[in-house]
Amino acid sequence: MTHHFHAWMVPRYDWMCEFGRSVEWVQPVLLHARNEMNDEENIAEVRKAIAMLTEALNRES
Repeated sequence: MTHHFHAWMVPRYDWMCEFGRSVEWVQPVLLHARNEMNDEENIAEVRKAIAMLTEALNRES
């Protein structure tokens, strides 16, 4: 058995405020994003953020 952990990095956008401020908001926000924001523009933005994070993490190692 190996030990590991998961870290969720979820940005906060203004539109997320309607879902609350506590940890309970995560699931409804993710469902909303999947159902209402799943278009090429947002997917491209997510891919760009992934590339930036990957580059930063590789630079630090």
